[in-house]
Amino acid sequence: MVEAWQGAYKGVGIINGSCWLPYQETTFVTPPFAGYVSGHSAFSGAAAEFLQLCFGSDSFQGPSCNLPEEGKSLYEPRLVKGQAGYVAGLTDIPNTGSRSKGSSPAQDVVMCWHTYTEAALQAGISRIMGGIHIRSDNADGMRSGREVGLLVFQEASKLWATGATQDDP
Repeated sequence: MVEAWQGAYKGVGIINGSCWLPYQETTFVTPPFAGYVSGHSAFSGAAAEFLQLCFGSDSFQGPSCNLPEEGKSLYEPRLVKGQAGYVAGLTDIPNTGSRSKGSSPAQDVVMCWHTYTEAALQAGISRIMGGIHIRSDNADGMRSGREVGLLVFQEASKLWATGATQDDP
């Protein structure tokens, strides 16, 4: 028995570990690839490092916030009578915490990333929360991605300095 997400609209509770499912749509099957390292973390880490070096700052250069609205979750949206999947007292009430039932989010959520690093870390964490990766996959993917981002920036800088183009031999 483990404490885990019990399924759509059911919150967290004690379940048989053999019944565990990741927090994602049932139509999305956890991918059949090696977990180590997380590609999302590596790609995000590389992008964060490269952008930080390009702009000379880790400060995010674009819109930095997103607003997931109350009851508009992709996985547990608020459903009302007449909508497919509606269950009275379950899909039409807001989830008020990890151990409660209902739709999510319970209220508008403002998600902001002020730095490229924050955005990259969130991308990696999303794969942990989705049950795709574990922390070491994320941490090592992020670390190796940052190293790749530095190497890419160094190579790009050489090309920029010489005026070389992609078509040059």
